[in-house]
Amino acid sequence: MIFSDYIGIGGIVATIVIGIITGVITWITTTKTQSRKRLNYDIYMFPILSQQAGKCRDLKIYYKDEELPEPYILAVDIFNTGNKAISNPPIKISAVGATYVIPGYFEDIPLGYEELWSMERTDAEECELHIKHVNPKQIIKARLYLDEKPKEIPLLTCPMENVEVKSIDSERRKVLNILKESLKLSLIQFVR
Repeated sequence: MIFSDYIGIGGIVATIVIGIITGVITWITTTKTQSRKRLNYDIYMFPILSQQAGKCRDLKIYYKDEELPEPYILAVDIFNTGNKAISNPPIKISAVGATYVIPGYFEDIPLGYEELWSMERTDAEECELHIKHVNPKQIIKARLYLDEKPKEIPLLTCPMENVEVKSIDSERRKVLNILKESLKLSLIQFVR
């Protein structure tokens, strides 16, 4: 090979490498500048009283005038996983059936947000979260009360235009299903 052949091959390789680097930089820049409004949430419940304390007939818990026969705390964590702040998202938490949802409190509320975040009971089975705005990577930790353990997990809805809302639990199930399928394939290949 002649020296000019090496220069030609080097030029081709350099062009390909520069093209790949340019493509990666363009892709990263485009994804960072795109406006993504996304809320992920996690819902879990746990009893306020142990089973032994619940058997004590003299111990009763009330919310205003309503007795809570089997009180539960409903913990709802909402994460802004997008890259833009979301203003006034219409977040509603509701229980299916006759389970009462009662406003509670916000845990770890950021300084200055005490007046910007609130809860309101709109119906016996639902509450609304009034959130003035939630910044990217910010977490809303709402704690509500239930009068009893519901048959189904309570629902969180946020019908806001251009906002993607997903349950973290559904994402976990997707990952677990993918892991199960890959484990099955690995076991089948191992057996062969």
